[in-house]
Amino acid sequence: MITEEAVFESKDSVLLRYKGCEEFVIVPDGVTEIGRTAFQNNKTMKHISLPDTVAVIGFQAFAGCDCLEEADIPASVRVIEAYAFMECRNLKSVTLHEGLREISLWAFGSCRNLKSITIPDSVRQIGQYALGFEKAGYQERYVYGMYHSFYNGFHIYHNDNEAAIKYIAFHKLSIRLVRNQGFL
Repeated sequence: MITEEAVFESKDSVLLRYKGCEEFVIVPDGVTEIGRTAFQNNKTMKHISLPDTVAVIGFQAFAGCDCLEEADIPASVRVIEAYAFMECRNLKSVTLHEGLREISLWAFGSCRNLKSITIPDSVRQIGQYALGFEKAGYQERYVYGMYHSFYNGFHIYHNDNEAAIKYIAFHKLSIRLVRNQGFL
């Protein structure tokens, strides 16, 4: 039997590294931060369950987790740092709850299968290219001079959230407004 300590490496309630190979991962209670690159490039995890003690999802915490399909970010999370879920190519569903304040740059970048996201009213800042963008490929980069592109069919839902409106305007995206949308 593998013990929790053998699978999760942590220090001072920061989860530093996940060393397991499960499809469904349950992060232990008491963890307050998912540290930098803690799950980066994990190739087996499909679902992640975070406890309601987590306040920060760190830089590149889940970046490159190709099999990750869904993430329910608990209401305790205040910040999703830069590149946190970058290139999670099979990510289809992300649930954000009231309490979240910041989604940093490229947080959900190059998540091609993520077709929509609902921004809670509590969000105050959304970083550049955090939602709906992907890094440009070779041809776009070197022939057309583009370094990123917004993928068609991505929808940002919000309830007059100022940060979402600024994000949409800054990136010159078409507005998707849903009033009185309930959050799960």
